[in-house]
Amino acid sequence: MTTYVTCDTEGYLVFLTINNDFIYIRNTHPSQKNIVKTIKNTFRSVDDSTNIQNKQAYNDVFYPAYALIDSEDNLTNESLIAFTKYEGKIGDYNPRIWRGLFSNHGNKFFNDFPGKYFNRSSWVSSRISSKNIYSDLENIFRFIEPNYQNLNTFSHKLREILIIACTEVECIMRMICDDNVEKEDIPRNNFYKTEHYFNLKEAMKLGEWSLTLKNYSGLQPLKPFELWLEENPTKSLFWYDAYNKVKHHREENIREATLLNVLNAVSAIHILNSAQYGPEIYSDQYGNEYSPFDLLSAPYFGIQNVQVMNYVSGYPFEFKPVKFFGRDSGRPFKKKSQSEKKRNKLVKPVDATF
Repeated sequence: MTTYVTCDTEGYLVFLTINNDFIYIRNTHPSQKNIVKTIKNTFRSVDDSTNIQNKQAYNDVFYPAYALIDSEDNLTNESLIAFTKYEGKIGDYNPRIWRGLFSNHGNKFFNDFPGKYFNRSSWVSSRISSKNIYSDLENIFRFIEPNYQNLNTFSHKLREILIIACTEVECIMRMICDDNVEKEDIPRNNFYKTEHYFNLKEAMKLGEWSLTLKNYSGLQPLKPFELWLEENPTKSLFWYDAYNKVKHHREENIREATLLNVLNAVSAIHILNSAQYGPEIYSDQYGNEYSPFDLLSAPYFGIQNVQVMNYVSGYPFEFKPVKFFGRDSGRPFKKKSQSEKKRNKLVKPVDATF
């Protein structure tokens, strides 16, 4: 069977799964929720070997398709021209890695695998921990105005928040890796390093997320993972490097406990939660979870890469967790060789400023 996907005129995804005998249609429009229509495949020209044109997806996530299904009983190649071939396997999803669609402007989202339900206990624990850190950050604003003139302000209290925020970042990344890395590829004693966590930058497109601080203007967008480099994974993540310094050598490095570094560390938590469970969790239209940040931009994975439940077998739809860095995925879990590590010592760290 082969699956194709497009959008209807209102911007909702439409999936077609085709075999030699039947065509299964699922429209994700709210009025069509959990409804799968099955029709006979009356034109044999469309089967697993047919190369339906892959029309370029537009930057606007929910751009309506040019051509839709003319009639459920009269499908033609022309009516399928706007569909693009689905790249995944329906029913498969990667735990803790969101592959959906989200639009700030249209207040629409598609997330067929809501991770906060599949990993309920982890979600509740992460939600409580995150809220505590968000609250600590906002309490700091009673004493330090989040203004660009104060970004280099440092203090012992900021050091405390920086340490606990980066510890939470490590915790989240470790859990994502545990669920998506083959057992034999997990580092000895589960001792992950920053070089291991860097694998998640591309997997979750962490560099493409950006946030703004609610209720305060004048600050540039927060993009905590944008400058992260594989060649120097700790030094290039400047706020995380600062955390290591103030954690181990407080007296020498207290000046690294700045408001700028804290803002980036805490915003990284918001991004990692969104990249796991979907950015709609912090949207006032949907999940409405508490955060001191607003989303400016989220990655676009393309409608051909969204994760969708296997609806062919009927409701309730089926799903199967698959490791993102699995043996059959073609995505190895990268680890640096000793020679690479020696070369990286010569790389100059990134100077990150607002």
